[in-house]
Amino acid sequence: MRLQVPPSDVQRFLDYMALKSEDRQRLIDAIAAATSCLMPEQLTRKVASSVGQSEDRVAGPIMVMLSLYRSRLALDSSIPEFIAGVRETGESLRALKKDDRIVDWESLQEQLRRILEMHESLGISAKAAELASEHTNVFLNARLLTDVRAVFQPDPKVHPRAALILHNLRISYFHDGDEKNIYLVMDKADIRALENELKRALAKEASLRDALTPSIKCWLGDADDEVRGA
Repeated sequence: MRLQVPPSDVQRFLDYMALKSEDRQRLIDAIAAATSCLMPEQLTRKVASSVGQSEDRVAGPIMVMLSLYRSRLALDSSIPEFIAGVRETGESLRALKKDDRIVDWESLQEQLRRILEMHESLGISAKAAELASEHTNVFLNARLLTDVRAVFQPDPKVHPRAALILHNLRISYFHDGDEKNIYLVMDKADIRALENELKRALAKEASLRDALTPSIKCWLGDADDEVRGA
């Protein structure tokens, strides 16, 4: 069974296979020790802190592990069959890319088996990422820039006697995997209207959480309730 690896993910996949067995094991142990209610970006931060490495360094391997977990479920294959497929795919891609780095296939396959059985940590993060990205447009971050626009007289040498404060809202989002931006001009009334809608959304979320808490064990994304973006 050959796996379909998107071209943009091939190098990350090859780098993961070429990791030293002990380095890969440290990442796996850190994931296993993490709480089961983490979105992928939170899991990356948690693992990076645990192994004493930067988020950028561990993000690639974690993305590969999340992808492998999701892929096996999507293919509905047994773990042994999937592991064999990963090796077949890896060997083919290594030959194609002329990658001659050493790969410890024995430890890689055993570690992959453990990864595919990590349903309470890696598995929940993998499924959460899939659910969150099912939409065509997925919010990334936002930023507001405020400026003053003067209203000049017919004679521009005359000092303006009126001005308008405008807010430029930039929303960054993923569209089918690509990062895009949209810019919106807003005034004070628009800001208040948006604020009211956001407050209403938070109130509805709180109400749903209160109603569903008896049956839901944990809420994903609540690890630090952080504010993203600048």
